[in-house]
Amino acid sequence: EDGRRHRVMLSARAPGEELGDTCCEVSGAWQIERFAREHYPGVCVMLNVAPGKGKLPLLGIDSGVKGEEKLLRALQDQERGKCACSVLLDRETARPAGLACRGDHEFALYALRVPPETQDQLRRHALARARTGEEAR
Repeated sequence: EDGRRHRVMLSARAPGEELGDTCCEVSGAWQIERFAREHYPGVCVMLNVAPGKGKLPLLGIDSGVKGEEKLLRALQDQERGKCACSVLLDRETARPAGLACRGDHEFALYALRVPPETQDQLRRHALARARTGEEAR
């Protein structure tokens, strides 16, 4: 909470179990919600599961480690009406599987193991919220 360091840890992994094995399991049943503080730890883990860069350039998130601070900033910006972020959750486990954010003239989407039609739903949800400033359910 000092504004400089945030670390989200995942515990209860079996020995030899990969992070992606448990964090990215999905049932195929989805729900989309407005990104909120209760989603923050799961989204941080989601961004750290897969290696690579350029995950959510709109938020300045190049990697999962940098994402922790940037996601907190996105939550604050969303409350001020500067952006709209929607999170895709697995309905059975409530684990985040994707995040979509819309700023003034930019859009970014990051989703793991999610079919294209579900990514489209997540995209439409974030865009609708950005246009109306309200939840699109």
